[in-house]
Amino acid sequence: MSGFDFERAMSILSEFVDQIDMHDMSPVPVSSLRGSYRFENGILERAQVVEPILDRFVPGWESKDWLNIGKGHWARHRSAAVRARGVIRWGGALKFKSADSETRIAAADLHPWVWHRARSQWQSGHFTDAVKNALIQVNSEAQQKSGRTDISEHNLFKQLFSTDPPKPGAPRLQRTDRSDAKTFTSMQEGARALAEALYKGIRNPLNHRADQELTEQEALESLAAISILARWVEDAELVTAEEGAEA
Repeated sequence: MSGFDFERAMSILSEFVDQIDMHDMSPVPVSSLRGSYRFENGILERAQVVEPILDRFVPGWESKDWLNIGKGHWARHRSAAVRARGVIRWGGALKFKSADSETRIAAADLHPWVWHRARSQWQSGHFTDAVKNALIQVNSEAQQKSGRTDISEHNLFKQLFSTDPPKPGAPRLQRTDRSDAKTFTSMQEGARALAEALYKGIRNPLNHRADQELTEQEALESLAAISILARWVEDAELVTAEEGAEA
């Protein structure tokens, strides 16, 4: 979680909890409806910033019944915010003395394509479906970027990350330019190999074995690998046959 502003997160959570408390405790006579709306709008604005913090520190908070403490529309948000604040404030006291706890992966830090598609299944405990959906999303993004909706999954990435020059109707995704042939080849082949491992080694077996359910740890490791491919697809330069000829 390096680079995360814990102090700022604590401040945001505290302001959010205070805003909810002010909203719930304030009487709402007819003459002050406008003031009530201001309270509600303030909560809505903060919720957009608070929810990613809750995803990080209280995974699955949206679906956990024991977080629905108290009354009011924002009761679950408030309970989760208090818990997240506690994790930030006291979490350090629970860490092992080794550095292992510093290397854990936060699901919300994965590439947006991956986490956005996997999030709802993940939070409901359907880890296998979360991984499947993440793979579907990365495939879809690669198709849209390249315009290659005629092929998908392993064959799609095999062609997109080919070391051959682009051809009409067959653009390439280049992770680096061709000035250093050895590095170019290595990076292209690496992307192809990762995509093959993900779609042949993970997606295909999951599709063919309906009874197979990934554990949370297995799913998180899979999502991390999918996130790498997603970043490579997003960062790669799309090169068409016309551009390749000009180069």
